[in-house]
Amino acid sequence: AFSKQMSMPKSKDKTPVVSELRFKKFITISDNEYNELYRELLRLIRLTGNTANIYSIANTIYWWNDNTRKECAYDYYLNIK
Repeated sequence: AFSKQMSMPKSKDKTPVVSELRFKKFITISDNEYNELYRELLRLIRLTGNTANIYSIANTIYWWNDNTRKECAYDYYLNIK
């Protein structure tokens, strides 16, 4: 999932590719703010080195709601090492 990709550590660093602050900004985007969601997703895709899982991103956009945000948060925080 894309959330797992965001939580992967940088090459030599143990910090995640996407900072916790930026991730929190992403998951607080409300259901009907699609312009903001798209803008933030583009930033996140760039941060992951343009290697994002397209299927996962499409699924996230299509189903963007409280449950999707919770799933993203679980994936992100469970994979931070």
